[in-house]
Amino acid sequence: MLIPKTRNRFSEIFTIKDSKSIESNSFGVRFVIYKNATELITKSPFFGYGIGDYNDKLKESYKKNNPSLKVDYNAHNQYISFILVGGSFLLLLYFIFLFFNVKVAIKKRNVHSLIILCFYSIVMLSENILERENGVIFFSFFLCFFSLNNYNKHE
Repeated sequence: MLIPKTRNRFSEIFTIKDSKSIESNSFGVRFVIYKNATELITKSPFFGYGIGDYNDKLKESYKKNNPSLKVDYNAHNQYISFILVGGSFLLLLYFIFLFFNVKVAIKKRNVHSLIILCFYSIVMLSENILERENGVIFFSFFLCFFSLNNYNKHE
């Protein structure tokens, strides 16, 4: 809080007025993105819009609700993207996958695997990792690499 530039960035959180006007900061843009995404989720919460159509739906929502938004953004949250793509069903499948891997990592006392799972779970709150090629590669590589100790025989 003593560094002025950092303090100003965090004070931007409290200057967001509404979802129609886009503030010139990243918090304002994310607020608009999340607002549009949640409106789409309420229209199709269980089955989503499909892998190819959800991004088009987001673009249409931006044009309708926020014409001043010049760039087409993705959902900027992997969990929201899961709901938009496959609804609550896909999000539930991901949480089952995550729960299973965390359970095995704790049982086998694999701290590295647990740290990687926690890291990616937190990062997915602010970015769509699995919608980029390099994100999928890093996620799958690190998860497989550090989870390998979960399946080695301990004698």
